[in-house]
Amino acid sequence: AQPPAHRLEGLMMKVSERLGLEARFFSTPTSIFASFGPPEDLRTSLIRVEPGDFDLERLILLDMLADDVIQGRLTPTDGATRVEAILARPPRYGPVLQLLCWMLAGASAALLFGGGWKEMGVAGVSSLAIGVLDLLTRKQPTTARVLEPVAAVLSAAFAGIAAHFFGPLHGEVATLAGLIVLLPGLTLTIAVNEVATRNLISGTS
Repeated sequence: AQPPAHRLEGLMMKVSERLGLEARFFSTPTSIFASFGPPEDLRTSLIRVEPGDFDLERLILLDMLADDVIQGRLTPTDGATRVEAILARPPRYGPVLQLLCWMLAGASAALLFGGGWKEMGVAGVSSLAIGVLDLLTRKQPTTARVLEPVAAVLSAAFAGIAAHFFGPLHGEVATLAGLIVLLPGLTLTIAVNEVATRNLISGTS
């Protein structure tokens, strides 16, 4: 996950100053433009960025590491080595706990939306299935891109099957609650932050 555009661009500017480079940066959720050198002799690169999973622990560690390099507490070489170590860290929580949390999130959302025990059960099962699918496709970029539409079909199908076998239930509540884990809460928060700081292209994207 990327920090807000103004924060990312500011950090890269400060790191460049620490390295003695004249640089300018422009970031969007899927790309970063980096220009180096004086205005009359700029060298510009476009870096394609693939939106990834939100790992807040890694994001915080990288943010702290950038501050250490900027403040001179670490050399750039040591900082680069530590970046690799941070990115190589395994997730703090294993897949079983992650899947349990996905299931609880779906069931809780169903209750929040006014559903009963049936809706909670269906939403929990849907979220669990979506979580398993997410874990299976996480390291396959081509299949990960279709996770959301497939998850929507799965959630609606589970709601329909449950209504057929277990009697009437609120299908819309069960379907939406099953998908709650995919709603871009942090992404939306970052986007609002970017629009508020006049990074309009990145925030609107």
